[in-house]
Order: sequence, then structure tokens, then C-alpha cells
Amino acid sequence: MRKELSSICENFLVLIISYSLFNLGYALTWPFESPFVQSLGASPFMIGLIGSIGSLVLFLARI
Repeated sequence: MRKELSSICENFLVLIISYSLFNLGYALTWPFESPFVQSLGASPFMIGLIGSIGSLVLFLARI
């Protein structure tokens, strides 16, 4: 029983570390997303639409 619990704790630790690294990478690149898309020729409406679609997909993935 103790070995199984240790395995679960290790898996949980790996999940926490990978989630933290993913969020760090997203937080570092997020400020550059809108100016980059704008430099490609997107209108403010399209930039908002891209952000909204991203939020919608994240919402649906978490259900």
C-alpha cells in the first residue's frame, strides 16, 4: 500500500512540475502574442477573436 501511495505522489509531482513549466512558458510569450499577430496584418477584431477562441477551447478542454 505504501509503495502504491509513493508512486501516486511521484506522478502528482511530475504533473505539478510539468504544469508549472507550461504556465511559465505561456506567461513569458503571452505579452508578445497580440503585437506579433498585429504585425502579420490582423485587425483588432481578429486579435480579440483569436483570444476568445483560445479561451473557449481551454474552457471546453477543462470540462
